[in-house]
Amino acid sequence: ELSKALDASVDGDTLYLNEGTFTGGITIKKKVTIIGSGSASIISGDVTIAFTGTPTLTGNLLDALNVSGSINITSAVNGLKLKKCKFSNISFSAYVNDMIIDRCFCTNTFTLSTYVKGLTVINSKICYLIGGAYNTSAATFINCCIYIIYASSFSGTIMNSILYTYYNYNSNYGIFG
Repeated sequence: ELSKALDASVDGDTLYLNEGTFTGGITIKKKVTIIGSGSASIISGDVTIAFTGTPTLTGNLLDALNVSGSINITSAVNGLKLKKCKFSNISFSAYVNDMIIDRCFCTNTFTLSTYVKGLTVINSKICYLIGGAYNTSAATFINCCIYIIYASSFSGTIMNSILYTYYNYNSNYGIFG
C-alpha cells in the first residue's frame, strides 16, 4: 500500500510504482520522489503535499504518474517539481517558490493564488486555468496548450502557447495581451 510505503520512507528515498491502481488520499510529508511508469500508474484520489517547515526539494516529487484526484499544496515548499503527470486539479494554499511543472496534463482546474512565488509550467496541457489572484505575475507558461483562462486579473507570462479562450469575470480589471 502506497501510504504505508510513504510512512516507512525517509527523506531522500525514491518510491517506484509499477502499473496499477494505488489507493489515494495520500499525504506527502517527506522529501521523497515517487516515480510511476506513466499513465498506467494511477493514484486514485487526492495527493496532499504537507511538509513541516519550508523544505527545499532537489528532485522531482511526482514523476510519470496519473493522479485521478487533486494535487493540494497545503504547506510552504521551495523547488517543487512535477514531471509527466496527469491530474484533475491543482491548488495552492501555502507559499510555493520556484516550482516547475513539466509535461503534465491538468484535466480540470489549475487554480493560481497569491501563494505562487515562482512557477514555471512547460510543455503542459491545462483545461481550465483560474487566475483570480491579483498577483499572478510569478507564473510563466511556456509551450503550453491552455483551453480556458478564467480570471479577473491575469498578469502571468504566456509564451509560445496555444490559448483557446480567455474569460474575464470582472471586466473592470482584466487585461490580456
